[in-house]
Amino acid sequence: MKKFAMLSTVLVLLLSFQSFGQEEKEVYATINSLGFEVNTLKELKSINWNDMIAVFEENAPQDSIEVSVKVKDLKLKNKNNLVINNMEVLVTGISENKKAVIEQLAEKTDRMVKVIERMTE
Repeated sequence: MKKFAMLSTVLVLLLSFQSFGQEEKEVYATINSLGFEVNTLKELKSINWNDMIAVFEENAPQDSIEVSVKVKDLKLKNKNNLVINNMEVLVTGISENKKAVIEQLAEKTDRMVKVIERMTE
């Protein structure tokens, strides 16, 4: 009977320690950088800017953010057969101003599209 009582006590202690050791902890991640790499003009024109804003929703207001759009290995159909190896637009700011940062990136990307389109003429 003593062995049964001792085994029962040990079993109860093990189960109680195990239940205390399984505390749930919430983990928060901060996203500081987001970038797109494209290799066609069509992809460059079809970026969804609202999705970029949503990525930074969980960040603290003062977290730094960096967003970029990169054109790589874009072959232009013109008389010179140009290839853009690496052209990038990068904007930085803080999460509190994420909408303004994304709008600034969208404007700069539009300018980049216009420059590339002029190069194809």
